Amino acid sequence: MEAKGGHYIMKTVTGSLALFDFDLRGLTDIYFLNGAPLPGCKLDYTPTNRFYKNFGNMRFADRTAASGLGDPKYAMGVVVGDVNNDGFPDVFVSNFGENAFFLNQGDGTFTDCTQVQPLSTRAKGF
Repeated sequence: MEAKGGHYIMKTVTGSLALFDFDLRGLTDIYFLNGAPLPGCKLDYTPTNRFYKNFGNMRFADRTAASGLGDPKYAMGVVVGDVNNDGFPDVFVSNFGENAFFLNQGDGTFTDCTQVQPLSTRAKGF
């Protein structure tokens, strides 16, 4: 993907992924980060991060849309942890631009709480 008219460091940095058991079934699921169009780049589709549920025996199914984890921003890194102490892993994605935060609902879905709990792209006080 070529970004016209600008030099962006993220063009030289590879994406990331997270391996975690989102539904506590004892199987490791996969969340792949994806890039997004940079300023000056036009695509006929919107790339999103992809989430694959593990069904065992090396069988995975794309559950991106059903889970709510299809963030369309230019993802750079991901961290998984139980933020609200409900036992289910939540997902934080650092993006070029606005970061994203998803709370695991424990029913196979995540709620985008980025606007509920705004996340700064810069550390405060610097």
